[in-house]
Amino acid sequence: MMLREADLVEGGSDEHYVVWDKNADAIAIWRPETEDFDREDVHPDIMGVHEVTLKDGSKKECKTGLETYKDEVAMWTPEKVSAVTWTPVEKILQMFDIITNPTDGKSSLLTAYLGACMMTSNALQSGRAITILQLLLNPPIDDKGGIYFNTFWEFMLDPKITAYDRVPPKLRLGYDKHPMYTQVYGNANIPNDVWDAMLTGEPWPVKVMISVANDPLGCFEDTEKIHRALLNDILELNVDMDYFMTPGNEIADIVLPAAHWSERVGVFDEELYPEPCPFIIPQKAVDAPGEAQDDWYFQRELGRRFAPDLWPWKSSEEMQLWRLNEFHLKPNGKEPINDYEEAAKIGYFVLYGGENRTTRQHEKGLVKFQTPTSRIEVFSEQMPSYGYDSPLPSYSEPFESPYQTPDLYKEYDLCLTTGARDYAFYHSAWTNIAHQRILEPWPYIELNEDDARERQISEGEWLWVETRRGKIKAKARISKGVIKGAASMCRPNYKHACKELNLPGFSWDKGNPNILTTAEGSDPGFGAAPMRSLLCKVTKVNEL
Repeated sequence: MMLREADLVEGGSDEHYVVWDKNADAIAIWRPETEDFDREDVHPDIMGVHEVTLKDGSKKECKTGLETYKDEVAMWTPEKVSAVTWTPVEKILQMFDIITNPTDGKSSLLTAYLGACMMTSNALQSGRAITILQLLLNPPIDDKGGIYFNTFWEFMLDPKITAYDRVPPKLRLGYDKHPMYTQVYGNANIPNDVWDAMLTGEPWPVKVMISVANDPLGCFEDTEKIHRALLNDILELNVDMDYFMTPGNEIADIVLPAAHWSERVGVFDEELYPEPCPFIIPQKAVDAPGEAQDDWYFQRELGRRFAPDLWPWKSSEEMQLWRLNEFHLKPNGKEPINDYEEAAKIGYFVLYGGENRTTRQHEKGLVKFQTPTSRIEVFSEQMPSYGYDSPLPSYSEPFESPYQTPDLYKEYDLCLTTGARDYAFYHSAWTNIAHQRILEPWPYIELNEDDARERQISEGEWLWVETRRGKIKAKARISKGVIKGAASMCRPNYKHACKELNLPGFSWDKGNPNILTTAEGSDPGFGAAPMRSLLCKVTKVNEL
């Protein structure tokens, strides 16, 4: 438990926190509301154990947050990490040497991103651990050569765009089950709870599904369940908007054709680029064919029918200019641009990059850490309330694994990850284009050469890939890039038939790795599905 001022003196605040001041060799009080200490020249001790006198006169030995974390990770010796991760000890020690002794003498930078931090049952805790390790390497915070605070990533979650502030929080499906995602990060529904509500009507029925550039059958775990949900009578209207027909489109009530990026003006990319930060002012290269419209047109026309006050714009150009002025020009003291042709002549804006970037924003009061202490917290008392078993980053064995389910592992004897990229395609897009499809004509699974040899599997053989949820076919690809005991499948989730190459199609239930996945064992607070930590088995197709 964090020590507070109220623990030390009568009438002390429960919202004021305690540090050990190395200068005075005594307690100092941190006040989050003013972001300062109760006296000058405080130098907090981040490591150590100190004796503290409480308000009742008793004495208590207290550790700093980082000292507590040090004790927590002491059990994770290189040997234990090797046993859990199957990474050789010498590789672990080599990694430690690389990140702590970079060749240029500068701090190493680590990235907490997709694989370890978004698609496993340890997603959020892994991200926390990586972030703390990054901080221990002491890079510049929000400065050149270090970790930048990219505030423009927050644009897409601003209430002026999302209207989140108008939605009662408990109307989000999965609100209590996965609070970290539904209440803190995404403020959105947990997908698996949406499918459950479509199937059961509980806690309330989901009657309308609208998908834009997103095939639910290809993008979420447990595809067979999603297919049943989308065909269930509780769902009264299913609308898809996309470039091409997909398996999800084929069971939709209405399919809307989407304008290509070269055919529209309603597009922006500012949240995708950290440095520099461009704001694109697109110009149509050609008119969209037939009834195809840009995404903004569809959303605007639909929104105006429900809440016209939230959708005042008359065109996609007007929406684009509003976004430019509201989030880029006005905050930077720039004159607004109200003529789209004028903006289009400029082409794009870069207001954040290079010498225009504002650095060390937290020291200037421009950015505030969203924690109770307004500081970076290694020890976070909020974590248990969001579904986690410890205020510190901790590891939990996946719900399926050689160690968690040893009996299951006797039959399903490979650890499957389904998050690899297939660079011939983007997710499931472009599989209907012959020049793309020729690069990767078949669904495939990568196996370590030793596992293939033990199973007498040859390159290119058709295999059944099976988990407890289902099975699909894929061709064997023998690889040294996959560790022994593991198997890897790419995220393209189906393939169109290709007449030009005389190749068959593989629909949502034939070549889709998400047939094999499940929401069971998801990250407790964040809700991330364990798409990179499943058990599977492979058998030759001709053996069944």
